[in-house]
Amino acid sequence: MSKEIVMNGWVSQIPNSMYYRWVRAKYIKDGDWNFVDYKFKKTWRTLFVDYMRHIKEVDFEKMHKEVKEWYNDVFKYVTAWLTESGYIKLKNGSFEGGFCAVPQEDNTTKDWGAPLEEEGNKVIQIKEKFGRIVVYTGGLTVKQQADLAMFEKHVSEKFDCCADFC
Repeated sequence: MSKEIVMNGWVSQIPNSMYYRWVRAKYIKDGDWNFVDYKFKKTWRTLFVDYMRHIKEVDFEKMHKEVKEWYNDVFKYVTAWLTESGYIKLKNGSFEGGFCAVPQEDNTTKDWGAPLEEEGNKVIQIKEKFGRIVVYTGGLTVKQQADLAMFEKHVSEKFDCCADFC
């Protein structure tokens, strides 16, 4: 099962394979979960000194990049399946910015790229929340709920992550 870690105060759920690759590379010790780079340490040191594992900047940056790329892969996979399966129907914009889909144009769609939904859209928002991959939906049939539950389980197993499709 995935590991929950904290990097500079941000929670992530990462695959076991990634975590143990970091252990083998000697970036971290087995059991460590709360990581900071040297810049963050200078600011927050007195608050968290007993809970954090301070990591060399170069190792921290490698870890951070790997986590970001992994999340991007998961989100692309989930978005592609939801689109191909007819759950996501947007006139423009995307869920990449973490915005909710809106039924009519407003300042978020014009200025920030929030998604403008098309009729039949079932996905309200896709985001990372406390490390989990969360998909908020609305207007699903019982069969669609069952299909989405199966896909949620598939995503959790394929990426060794915590998926939450609601």
